[in-house]
Amino acid sequence: MMALIGLIKSLMTLNLIDELTDNHGHGNRECVAQGTANIVNGFFGGMGEVMLMVVIGTFAWSTFKIINKIPITDVVVIAVVTIVTVIADLAIAVLAGIIISALVFAWQNALRIRARKRIDEHGIKHYEIYGALFFGSTKLFHRQLQKEIGKGGF
Repeated sequence: MMALIGLIKSLMTLNLIDELTDNHGHGNRECVAQGTANIVNGFFGGMGEVMLMVVIGTFAWSTFKIINKIPITDVVVIAVVTIVTVIADLAIAVLAGIIISALVFAWQNALRIRARKRIDEHGIKHYEIYGALFFGSTKLFHRQLQKEIGKGGF
């Protein structure tokens, strides 16, 4: 599959260069040369030019310029996805990134619960809870209720 992608990429590049220079390249030579190079490279345990160029071309190098301006959780997700891609493969890395991002989102939303208290005409206190209540928000919710109990809220 990667060899096919590499050949298509090379032929498209050759076509672009042909248009820019008004010359005609040799697509057959390009395919044979790239295929031979990738086969020889495989004997030495190397990575073919196709994969290396895909990585270099798709990696967001501008991330390094803004790394101190983005949230630390995003930096962690970027690092984990990059490392898992190298260790395992891209599909597993994307899955790991989605799981980490979902957990971070859930944890951040757990810290955003709010409670509003009102007392009706009979002196009964009513509490309205706003936000996502789930296992990650129990400590904050419990702490807020303990404060209310300490004030004589219940």
